[in-house]
Amino acid sequence: AVPSAAWHVPYLLFWTSNALVYLSIFVMGMQLSFSARVLKGKLRHALYVIGLMRFVLNPLIYVPFIFIFRLPRLFAYESLLLGIMPPATLNTVMALKYKWDPEFASSSTLILTVISLALATGLIIGFNAM
Repeated sequence: AVPSAAWHVPYLLFWTSNALVYLSIFVMGMQLSFSARVLKGKLRHALYVIGLMRFVLNPLIYVPFIFIFRLPRLFAYESLLLGIMPPATLNTVMALKYKWDPEFASSSTLILTVISLALATGLIIGFNAM
């Protein structure tokens, strides 16, 4: 016979992963803050390059594949939307772990997330208008 606690394992695993996502963002936010130096000098140039790659290059790569493989409209919209999603918090975690520049990583994540939300909102409104 299987112990009764074993039946709750899938339920606990489901909620644990969801809770850890929010907890990681909270912990990262407590450790790091926004740095205005990202908007100056060489770091500003790096931020432009990251934004260009994320918001221009990704869709330019996705669009030909959408037409080549004749994806259904919903899949095409999903792939474009996923292409402009903000950078993950993993960037900041990796910067902390390898002692790179965690303030730049967290600040660029914040800035690009705000830009991504605006672009995604515009994209969704544009798709609904079609």
